[in-house]
Amino acid sequence: MKTWKLASVFVIAMLVFAGTFSAEAAEKGISVTVTGECVNLLKAVGGENAPEADGTFGALNALQVKEITDADGKAVEGVAGKLLHFLPTASASSLLGGEAGKTVTVKGLLFKDAATLQVNEVGGGADAGGDFGDDWDEIGITTMSQQAII
Repeated sequence: MKTWKLASVFVIAMLVFAGTFSAEAAEKGISVTVTGECVNLLKAVGGENAPEADGTFGALNALQVKEITDADGKAVEGVAGKLLHFLPTASASSLLGGEAGKTVTVKGLLFKDAATLQVNEVGGGADAGGDFGDDWDEIGITTMSQQAII
């Protein structure tokens, strides 16, 4: 009887360990390039009857995916046409509160199970030529630290 209890505790411990390990493995992001349209999250989810935006956060945007590829250039299955939420990082700030309806191309990490995108780099997409190059002259940055001079 004691052996049976010990064996069952061992099996349960192994299942918990295996579940924890697989959950950690699933959390790693996939390096992707995504082209999509920034849409107002409230209107995309709530439709025409969407509630008023919160004064603190405003009308946050999400990305309606048009095309998505991994680091090897292969299409990522099951994501095209879906809505991806932006992680609130500094590199995503222009997209989170920017103009809805704008098509952009983004490089970052996709957390597919959470339908979330960590933005590492923002390109112009179809509206701005899709260039991931230096925007030094276009955005008025005049210092090497890339801070705007006021």
